Amino acid sequence: MVGFSEIETSIISALAEIRPEVPTIRSYQGEILKDVRSQAFRLPAFLIRYVWGYATRSSDKVYGLNYHFSVTIVNRNARGERKARTETDGLYQLGDDVQKAVQHQTFGLPITPFYLMSSSFISAEPEALILVNTYKTTAYDLATLGKLSWVSETGGETEVFLPFHYTEAGSHQMMDSSEYERALDATLRKYFRPLKRCFGVELPFLNDSQKTELLSAKRAQRQFTLYLEAGGEKTCDVVWSNDFDFHQVRPGVWSGHIILTEI
Repeated sequence: MVGFSEIETSIISALAEIRPEVPTIRSYQGEILKDVRSQAFRLPAFLIRYVWGYATRSSDKVYGLNYHFSVTIVNRNARGERKARTETDGLYQLGDDVQKAVQHQTFGLPITPFYLMSSSFISAEPEALILVNTYKTTAYDLATLGKLSWVSETGGETEVFLPFHYTEAGSHQMMDSSEYERALDATLRKYFRPLKRCFGVELPFLNDSQKTELLSAKRAQRQFTLYLEAGGEKTCDVVWSNDFDFHQVRPGVWSGHIILTEI
């Protein structure tokens, strides 16, 4: 399972990419007001802090860790909050750039998209203006994630790792005993045949890109390969048998329910 230090490093890289001119972008666990007043770092600054984490269990096989991170934006602006809201390099413009870099992102890691939990303004004038954004994500163990793969319209294989809950039906049931078929000798005989497996899959966290990929595959009526454990063997080939049933939980994050029937 991905650790908080790897996620923290990804946040730092994303901030450095969107604002390369900011002189201080680093991990931070100090006392912000004390360090600002003592000029412990150059301004403006992006200070990334791992706040806390706790375990979560979303199904019998899927475990995760909820992580909370804060990004503290510090900028010297002796002319007050009004200028901070309007200047190109003011505090709030820097805050908008932090949002673009972090909000709804996964950085290619097995985590749910980041979302903003709170944003608070702290005035430490005349030294600086400070804005603190707190974000949350959940990291999952790849060994317990599910995976769907299919051949895209361009001919390449597409894979989506999904921390889903699933229910299975039909794997040990038999056909109705009233079913009869003609044998080769023309006699009417009764047959018991197992039903094909059917999986009801809940997808609690999809970003815009994953949702778009699944929608394209659904519209193209693609055949999927299902892995109930992403690191394990193929479970079976399936088709998506219900309508596209997804709704937006919050901007950039989708939740939905699909029914996969074994081929």
